Amino acid sequence: MIKRYKAVLISVLALVAAVCLLAGCNLSINKSLDDFVNEKNLKATVTYVLNEGSFTDNSQVFEMYYSSGAKPYKITQSRPADATIGNALIEERNGYTFEGWYEAELVNGKPVYEDGTPFDPKAGIENGKAVKSTDREYDFTKPLEEGDNIYVVARWTTDTKLIVKLIADGFTLEKGEDKYVTGSVINSYPIPANGLSNMGKRVFVAQGYTFMNFYTDESASDLFTDWPVRVPEDEQDVVIYAKYIVGDWELISNADDLKSTLFRSGGGLKNYYFLNDVDCSGLSAQSTLSLFSGTIEGNGHTLKNLTVSASNLTNSSVASLFGDLRSTAAIQNINIENLTVNFTVRSNNDANAYFLFSSMDKDAKLENVTLSGQMNITLGDNAHVRNTKETNWMFGGMDNDSLVDGIKVIGGTKCVITSSTGEVTTYEYKES
Repeated sequence: MIKRYKAVLISVLALVAAVCLLAGCNLSINKSLDDFVNEKNLKATVTYVLNEGSFTDNSQVFEMYYSSGAKPYKITQSRPADATIGNALIEERNGYTFEGWYEAELVNGKPVYEDGTPFDPKAGIENGKAVKSTDREYDFTKPLEEGDNIYVVARWTTDTKLIVKLIADGFTLEKGEDKYVTGSVINSYPIPANGLSNMGKRVFVAQGYTFMNFYTDESASDLFTDWPVRVPEDEQDVVIYAKYIVGDWELISNADDLKSTLFRSGGGLKNYYFLNDVDCSGLSAQSTLSLFSGTIEGNGHTLKNLTVSASNLTNSSVASLFGDLRSTAAIQNINIENLTVNFTVRSNNDANAYFLFSSMDKDAKLENVTLSGQMNITLGDNAHVRNTKETNWMFGGMDNDSLVDGIKVIGGTKCVITSSTGEVTTYEYKES
């Protein structure tokens, strides 16, 4: 039998193997590895794989045998004071930091290379290849069981960093006693060998400010999309820019953003910042709000083809898209195009229904808003809508819709009321 010379660690729990114990063993040249493993009842193995770097014996694969119930040894770049295990140490690598051991990716119980081909530990690592690892860090505190055949892969972090700088247009960002301006470094990350994933708004959290996106330059002219970030060939630090705006905002770039924020519980209490035009034609009808006390900053964008609805309105109902506009509410710089609001009124009830809002506090603000679309009200038997008339159906709490400042209603915007008998009443706004 061919003799293999490998270091073997034996659990301190296996007192019968007192010849090695915690100190570990180097195999005698007079005894084969198989004989030694059988003699010491070593029924579990852990194979340590270094894709890059090497152990102090210049190898990249190190196999260790353990008894059942042992906790495997966590090989690092330094040796514990009370243990020696032959050559099982990792060499220092200039420009890299050893991060830890991660479970190998297994196919049919066997490790594979990054390209999916099988890896044979006994043959060593093929040139130009790397054994594939998962993102699960191996738990060295878990005792091994008989028959375990574990493969762990080393992960390295380079000293090359991703440096994130701030874009703060026209303001100074304050966090505690620290102040940041455009160009200030707000965070940095070592770039691991397998790349650095997008950390999003976690890059820098400061109350009263909202992260928008990453950019390649200080002028925010180009989005940074090259994720995961990897170490460049010249190993120089990678610099990107994170843009922040003042305020706590929900960023709206598509219909799903709107659905998951504004039209969720508490949605009327938040602030919304539109990044581009939003088309809701593919979105199902959303429920109307009971109140709105936040801010909608449209930035000149268009919200179009939104449909909202409320069913079975009763005598106590006062319904509209936004509900009551509270004193802190502000809707500005937005075009609301082809809005559809659908209401049904329960039989024998008289409800109040409006197009945009039910009431407006004197301190609420509408500015640079355009509005078009249609409100449809379907009445049950002997049902009516109170206060819905030709001169006042868009804005609740007003004697006349034309008295509302800051909003331009586009001609052709309609209110259509259909009775239970099919009689239709239509109010159409005509621009003066």
